[in-house]
Amino acid sequence: MKYQLFFITFLLLGSLTVHCQILNYGDPSVKGNIESLVERTNKHKNDWREYSFDSLSRITEIKYIRDKNLIETELLRYNSNSEALTEINEIYLNERGSHYLNSKYYYDSNKRIIKYERFKEGSDIPMIVELNAKYDGDKIKELDRILIPKDTSVIEHYSFTNLKNKTIIKKSDNKGISSETITIILDKKGNCIKKDIDYNDPKAVLGGVRTYSPFRKDKYVKIYKYDKNGNWIQSYSKTLLRKIKLDHRDIKYK
Repeated sequence: MKYQLFFITFLLLGSLTVHCQILNYGDPSVKGNIESLVERTNKHKNDWREYSFDSLSRITEIKYIRDKNLIETELLRYNSNSEALTEINEIYLNERGSHYLNSKYYYDSNKRIIKYERFKEGSDIPMIVELNAKYDGDKIKELDRILIPKDTSVIEHYSFTNLKNKTIIKKSDNKGISSETITIILDKKGNCIKKDIDYNDPKAVLGGVRTYSPFRKDKYVKIYKYDKNGNWIQSYSKTLLRKIKLDHRDIKYK
């Protein structure tokens, strides 16, 4: 599964997370026997995230620090009910109390994810559903995504074109509301080294470092630098004129 673009342990568009859905835009995964990981943003020097891992390199705790103060702790609990279903419970603790989220991953006989559901606390109706996943071998070809309780008649469709060192993801919907083209560039080891996201809408504006140019504010490029263990340690936003540092990681291995 060298170029697999789904079910990486924990990622988000821009940083680590547990909200791992079938579709993750190719964000790099966590590899190796990690003891600790601290992720910082270059823009806010006094803010960072501290991650703890279990023996399977799964995140068990995330501490969110703002202005050098702990503002929230996220705990993760894993439950594999069967070979066809895995649940991840997320517990958020802060000064206001606690709340919970739950994610479910459904697998086919080849252990490929075919459906994803995400639930709010106390609800049996998912707020996100990703389904109808189709594959070519171990590479995903397409899937649908529905956001609930928004208009469930709007179905986002994602198609994947898998090339040798590149994957092109195209997003559209059945109402013609929006579209995106995401191009993932991979190195020889299958690491995502560059991600080019085009919203295909010149009227859209992405502020700050994500602005691609004065003429294309609906597009941005993200670049990753890796350590020898295959984990990214620095990310950049690239414009036509310069490359700007975004996030960096301090990783300690066991």
